[in-house]
Amino acid sequence: MNRCRVAVMLVHYTTGVSGVMYLRTRKRCSLRVSAWGNEKTQDTAHIMVQHPREIARLEKGEVLVDLAFLPDDVVGVAAKILVDAAPDEVWKALTDYNNLSKTLPKVLSSRLVERKDNEVILDQTGKTGIFIFEKTVSFQLRVQEEYSKKRIFFEQVTGDFSVYSGEWVLETSSTLKGTVLSYQAKIKPLFFAPPILVSFVQWQDLPGIMKAHKQTAEAF
Repeated sequence: MNRCRVAVMLVHYTTGVSGVMYLRTRKRCSLRVSAWGNEKTQDTAHIMVQHPREIARLEKGEVLVDLAFLPDDVVGVAAKILVDAAPDEVWKALTDYNNLSKTLPKVLSSRLVERKDNEVILDQTGKTGIFIFEKTVSFQLRVQEEYSKKRIFFEQVTGDFSVYSGEWVLETSSTLKGTVLSYQAKIKPLFFAPPILVSFVQWQDLPGIMKAHKQTAEAF
């Protein structure tokens, strides 16, 4: 059984077009799974939404989630959410590093270790997995903030992943009120975890993380 068929078993299938399966979850999020991990999937998280259907879903409060199976068992993930706040408020929510354990689900601890200009070293511990497969993971991230471009890049320095890097992007548009918060990452645990399990955990956890950042930013 291929990975995409397994993914269909985990969510409710709606339609398939040109080798890419579009899946509707029972949660308030939309999911697309790429069977072969087209690299374009990983490059589009920061591009402003242009499709009317995506705009409508974001306006309804949905979280758009995109997954891709990449070479060497790496999982690509991306997500978007519309935040009813200015980019500066969203930026504050993302960069309140010492309090992320108070605002984000499954983050057990978060500590800013060092800052040099726009580069940050961050220690984090969190929970990942599902049911009996839940595991505590710890890692240190190097974070680069590009405030003028409203982008935050991150990559693991040491920790429980062999691959963990990505970015947060904040965008505004005349067609949407507020800020579109986008996230993309490439993930591969250092411990054994099949890509289909990693992708399902991301599908399960990302909406909660995105909504938590939204709630924090809108409360400022």
